Amino acid sequence: MRIDLENLAGADALVLGFGRTGQALATFLVEVGASVRVADRQVPPREAGGARDHLEAQGVRFLADNDPEELLVDCDLVLPSPGVPASHPVLVQALRRGTAIVAEIDLAQSRIAGRVLAITGTNGKSTTTTLVGEMLRASGATPFVGGNLGRPLIEAAGWSGPVVAEISSFQLEWAREFHPDIAALLNLTPDHLDRHGDLETYLEIKARLFVHQRAEDFAVLSRDDLRLNQLGKGLVAQMQSFGSSGLKGPGAVAEAEGFRIETAEGKSLRFSLARFALAGRHNVENAMAAALCALSGGASAAAIQQALDDFEGLAHRMQVVARRGGVSFVDDSKGTNLGALERSIEAVAPGSLVLLAGGRAKGGDFASLGSELARRARCVVVYGEAGEMLAEAWSGQVETRRHQAFDDAVAEAARLARPGDTVLLSPGCASQDQFRDYAERGDRFAELVKRGGEQK
Repeated sequence: MRIDLENLAGADALVLGFGRTGQALATFLVEVGASVRVADRQVPPREAGGARDHLEAQGVRFLADNDPEELLVDCDLVLPSPGVPASHPVLVQALRRGTAIVAEIDLAQSRIAGRVLAITGTNGKSTTTTLVGEMLRASGATPFVGGNLGRPLIEAAGWSGPVVAEISSFQLEWAREFHPDIAALLNLTPDHLDRHGDLETYLEIKARLFVHQRAEDFAVLSRDDLRLNQLGKGLVAQMQSFGSSGLKGPGAVAEAEGFRIETAEGKSLRFSLARFALAGRHNVENAMAAALCALSGGASAAAIQQALDDFEGLAHRMQVVARRGGVSFVDDSKGTNLGALERSIEAVAPGSLVLLAGGRAKGGDFASLGSELARRARCVVVYGEAGEMLAEAWSGQVETRRHQAFDDAVAEAARLARPGDTVLLSPGCASQDQFRDYAERGDRFAELVKRGGEQK
């Protein structure tokens, strides 16, 4: 069943999940005249001035999501929050009944007046999205920057300037109409296989970013990734690639002190990374992809260079949080998958790494990192639900210490470190076995190392 997303007045809408996106969806739907119900596993408590009280005052009803049949009575459309999997009983029943399931990004797209620049990929999305926003801002534009990063995309409804959106596979799962003017797929490594099943399905979901693009649109992909290179050959949009070598046609190529962009008009533009704050080959790739997106979105070369020079990076992404006794403590808590872990350890000098890894596994062959860890790490400290699995994966290749509690693992890593070492928290796993999210985990790491690694 198709729904006219541009006219939802009087529609009976069910918002599934009441996190950040669910709250933004409910607020928007009320504003456009829909009748709104919100269902969650745990109905949020009433708090004076809280989100529930505010929405209930406007007629929104809150329900537990334990009875799909009851929730779907007279329902015209269901809007799932990104964290709600397709296997959720309400979504399964909605498909059986023919009730429309609408992605938040589809609804947002229908109400955005400006150009949409959308960035996805397994790793580097947040850094690249933020950097594109800074490049456009340095050019004098007023971009909306959000999506999976910060503000939900539905809050960009009515925005007339450029909209820069980080887009996750969870957001793309139900997308059927999403059409970015500029779309970038940065990389693809195993992630969220606990939800998507296999790498092929994961790629198919990511590739939905390009499905509705037209010939006047732009697609930005890595040419160093064979899967993405092949995907690019079948796209309608104007292809712009980035990589370490082999540039043919419009795109970016890494050079000794930065990178070069060749435009479709035959111009050659050089950008310096001498003052770029982020280390590692992966961040050179992020910078190239961001520059291609921003240039296609109207940023000037001068503004792009200014943003590269001034960019300080994001919290919890290869962020030095303390230096003590000649040891650097680096918070990469946002590195929640195998690919992010691999890229982060490559940024540390061989032989000087003490790695902290663990949490809740999301899939991937961690044994494939054994030889690289043997070259770069003096020791690995693993923790949490995935600790035993990681210890087995790297057994015999690198010294491994195991703890269940995160705090104990941090203290052990600090004790093992020598002057010149880097203690790197790059978990390769989700945080929810011991923390609310990766940010809370990173904050706890910083708190512990700043006061000597001891427990409370």
